Amino acid sequence: MKSNRARYCRSIQLLHLVSIFLYCAFIVILLSSCGYSREDDVDASVSRGPLPLESQGVPLNTSEADIEALPQGMENPMSSAPSPQAIPEIPEPSDECSETPPSIVLPSSPNQQPGLKNQEITSENLENEIPMGDWALILVNSTHPIPEDFSVVLADFESGKVDARIAETCKRMFDHARRDGHPLQLVVAHRTYEKQNQLFEKKVQSYLDKGYSRARAEAEAAKHTARPNTSEHQTGLALDIETTNTNAFPWLIEHAHEYGFILRYPEGKTDITGIIYEPWHWRFVGVEAARYIKESGQCLEEYLEEMNLTSP
Repeated sequence: MKSNRARYCRSIQLLHLVSIFLYCAFIVILLSSCGYSREDDVDASVSRGPLPLESQGVPLNTSEADIEALPQGMENPMSSAPSPQAIPEIPEPSDECSETPPSIVLPSSPNQQPGLKNQEITSENLENEIPMGDWALILVNSTHPIPEDFSVVLADFESGKVDARIAETCKRMFDHARRDGHPLQLVVAHRTYEKQNQLFEKKVQSYLDKGYSRARAEAEAAKHTARPNTSEHQTGLALDIETTNTNAFPWLIEHAHEYGFILRYPEGKTDITGIIYEPWHWRFVGVEAARYIKESGQCLEEYLEEMNLTSP
């Protein structure tokens, strides 16, 4: 009888253990099917933040000072609370994004020297940067031929060459005219002795062909084409600029003196210069002399005489 009772108890115990095992297996299978993992607990705790004060054994009416004095090992919920995610600031529009576009300053020349950027081009702010010296006032005409020891260093400009000392000034003047809508066209700059002699002889021949004597032909030719060594083109200081059917001449009359240039052979001065009126021939003399000559209406010969200057 006792053995039967013992077997019955063991059966009940075994059945109880099997039930517990099946119940646990069912729970595991259920959780697995719901995608639950230990990481979920960690993520949930992070997202929920720290536990409430009362769950940590801290009374609700605890002050901040009391919280700072919590026993070591107990987390301070005020300091461990995660800071809210920073929201990037949207920059306010700058002046560069305004509806009115900034003014555009056109460059005057690739070789422009510093000091004149974004400034109005006037004779006042150019004068200190334009070369000057006695060399710029050299007088070359039929009575003042080029000295035998004369020499000049040339530099490329447009389609020709000029005295290297005025090359940058020539570029600035042409750039200024271009910005004003009146581009200048260079026809002739420096000439060699050989080229000048060739031109003069060609002009003389044109009069010989008309039946003029040699002496008369040369005299008439000299009014239009200078004899070799009496031409300013040999100095590198003179420019012949196309003025026919263009607005170049009025622009030069108004602005050339700002760059040290004068109309070398003005109208009504042939008796003094020995050369007919040439609206295309412009000569560099420096800003100071150019301004005075323009205001006085003189030619270069008259200016040098009034100033008691001797041509070098």
